Amino acid sequence: MTAGNLREHVVELGTLGSDRVELTDSFEPGEMDFSPEGLSQSIPIALSGFVERSAGEVRLCGRLETVLEVACVRCLEPVGQTIEKRFDLFFRQRDSLVHDEDAEIELTKSDMRTSFFTGSELLLGEIVREQILLAIPMKFLCKPDCRGLCPSCGTNRNAGSCQCAEPALTPAFDTLLEFKKQLEERSS
Repeated sequence: MTAGNLREHVVELGTLGSDRVELTDSFEPGEMDFSPEGLSQSIPIALSGFVERSAGEVRLCGRLETVLEVACVRCLEPVGQTIEKRFDLFFRQRDSLVHDEDAEIELTKSDMRTSFFTGSELLLGEIVREQILLAIPMKFLCKPDCRGLCPSCGTNRNAGSCQCAEPALTPAFDTLLEFKKQLEERSS
């Protein structure tokens, strides 16, 4: 998961008392590996929030902010995407007696909002990476009306035009074209 050392980005639960502890951390570009998702980090990830014990659980609440670069899904030009995410997470120590991996158990609503961990620390790098991946849009566009690439010659249609003929649609799309025309007539 990491290119750098995320070992220093932990919350030691053994030293966590009943008081709320303010949390501020930063993850430099390259410290987390987003390459499998086709992303690169442009600026440090800023993390702020607090951690506290709450009814037998550990609550981590905060906000993170960064800028990621990714290719536009239509024209493949790099796009800078600001990611800002608030989160309120609950963690509980995994109990091997209660959570046998082979046994079926019924989850309650509180179980659905709770993550389980082993050991005596929470790894902030893993949590932050997961929250960033949850915050990114399904697809990145350089602009809402991106015209994409020409399927024949690969010219970026946002930068200029080419002399390629528009590909003919297959008969399978005739029904969709008719439906599109009907929708356009209704909205006029």
